[in-house]
Amino acid sequence: MTDLATPPGSIEPPATRGGTLPVIELFHSIQGEGSRSGEPATFIRFAGCNLRCVWCDTSYSWSKEGVKGATATDIDALAAQVRESAVVLTGGEPMLHRRRLPKLIGEMRARGVQHVTVETNATILDEELIPLVDLWSLSPKLVGSGEVPDPATITQYLVAAPGRVQLKFVVLTDEDLAAMWALLVQLVQLDAPLPAPILVQPDGTREDYDLALRELIERVMADDAEWQGVPRRSLVRVTPQVHRVAWGAAARGV
Repeated sequence: MTDLATPPGSIEPPATRGGTLPVIELFHSIQGEGSRSGEPATFIRFAGCNLRCVWCDTSYSWSKEGVKGATATDIDALAAQVRESAVVLTGGEPMLHRRRLPKLIGEMRARGVQHVTVETNATILDEELIPLVDLWSLSPKLVGSGEVPDPATITQYLVAAPGRVQLKFVVLTDEDLAAMWALLVQLVQLDAPLPAPILVQPDGTREDYDLALRELIERVMADDAEWQGVPRRSLVRVTPQVHRVAWGAAARGV
């Protein structure tokens, strides 16, 4: 199999033979973050990412060494391994594989899957996929990640899938929090319907995760600015990563 690593800035999918997807891992656990936190689900993690966030907790999905171990899996065989009614497609960046995801989702639906979440950094969009996914979990990257968000693509998601989008941010610093609100202002100016609430979580790679969580809570609670006449903090939900609390930073397949 060819080297699956994707250079930063590229949106070409890692190379696999036709009818397959490069799988880093498939496991069954609970959804650890976001609006469906706690739900049993089958997770499929794909290889490759077009970003390089400095705090990434799944860098093995796009590092040169990690992706060499990815398995090029036939789509029908992949769908057959799903055992939960909810499925989370993640990465890396699953939208690198957007042209093959409709077939996978169709195969999973035929086997009884009722809910599909796609976790994406919101830099790549495919209109064909929009109606096939129940929840688009968008995680735009703030300044602390070393990357920048893509307001135009985020807006496309929010307009195309109203009621089926959540916005989830990793917030490390006051600068990140300010950048998040600046991005939300941009989205409103682009006529994007914002989902509510806005989800924020701490850096999951920190060993002192409890302290990181407390710092985030304090940062949110100290925000006295207003948004359209109400306190901004009332629109935010601090959401810890349940899997991080239960298994620690280094655990995989949970």
